[in-house]
Amino acid sequence: MKAIFAVSALAAAISTSAIAADTEWEVEFKGSMEAQSAWDFTDGIAKDVLLVSDDDEQEGWDLELDMSITNGPLSGGFYIDAGDEQGGEAVLNLDDIVVTEGKLSFGQVGSLMSTDDYLDIGSTSIGDIAVDNNSFDEAYGIDAGFKYEVVDGFTVQIQGAGQTKDVDHDNDPATPDISVNVPVYGAAAQYAGEAGALSYVVEGEFGGEDVYSKDGADPYIFAGTGVTYSSDVVTAMAYLNYSGKDSRALQYGVSLEATVAGATLSTLYIEPSAEVDDDEELELSVAYAATDAITVSAGYIYTMLSDAGDEVSAGLAWEQDAMAASADLTFSDFDAKTADPVLVELEVSYTSEMEVKYYTDFNYQPEEAKADVAEKIELIFGASYSF
Repeated sequence: MKAIFAVSALAAAISTSAIAADTEWEVEFKGSMEAQSAWDFTDGIAKDVLLVSDDDEQEGWDLELDMSITNGPLSGGFYIDAGDEQGGEAVLNLDDIVVTEGKLSFGQVGSLMSTDDYLDIGSTSIGDIAVDNNSFDEAYGIDAGFKYEVVDGFTVQIQGAGQTKDVDHDNDPATPDISVNVPVYGAAAQYAGEAGALSYVVEGEFGGEDVYSKDGADPYIFAGTGVTYSSDVVTAMAYLNYSGKDSRALQYGVSLEATVAGATLSTLYIEPSAEVDDDEELELSVAYAATDAITVSAGYIYTMLSDAGDEVSAGLAWEQDAMAASADLTFSDFDAKTADPVLVELEVSYTSEMEVKYYTDFNYQPEEAKADVAEKIELIFGASYSF
């Protein structure tokens, strides 16, 4: 409750008399809440009522106030976030404070790189494969920079970051080890353009060497290129990255999505490291709208692992007005010597006129000692709302 009152007090304190006439500002509120009653039947009946993690926000409840402000060449904003992830306490963050005049910008300009997350895979994992794309911003965190658009589509940037470094005094036991903030200097350039249905980007950056490194480490280097082809029927994307400060140095991937006769076909091939064997992964999925209410889907994940990793899935979904239902089957590690048993997931939901979703889930997977899979028999009643 403290967080809610604090936000209300802040909103009330902002008035036209406090903001100059040439200042433009926008305020946006966001919120979400999800709760479940979970029944576990694997060992007797264990019951619990809890707030659950949202797939996107990773928190059961969240209230957020976002404010963006523009005054002449200066723009930026702040947001106040309160949620169970912060233990109910409100957190204030300043964000993207930048001054822009003509082609020059300075301040919290952020990263210029975009191909480190070209297929929106970030530093997550695809199936069982870890994907660790890196840019200067992810390696150090950009504190400030100067950005200049030389010509249309071509931009250069100088940037700085602070890196915490532990300094050991092994040769002087009387001097304690300390942590210091080491400045890291970097520069970046990017060219982006379009040619009909084709869009592309070529970019690169480097960071100054670690001045506290005992072995004189080389500067950080990142280079990337991405290409997208988009039409009414198909969207194809491909990227290639090189990172000189990551064990996963050379990475590339291709994705394809096509819609034909009511069916949507998606493919994704990821090579998270060309220097590590058996980490390639190919995902295939197809969804077919049999009717306006019924969709049939299937998926297949192929890995280069010789005796594990592959996965087959199938799904059936129905949606009509406020009601929806789905059934999904997942067969993991089916190419292993002892494959995982089939995971069955069933869901029925109802969405009220107030956009509150009520749902019931049933998940079942039999125990398989050889595959080291524990038995799962759970029934979940839940409700969620977001705005």
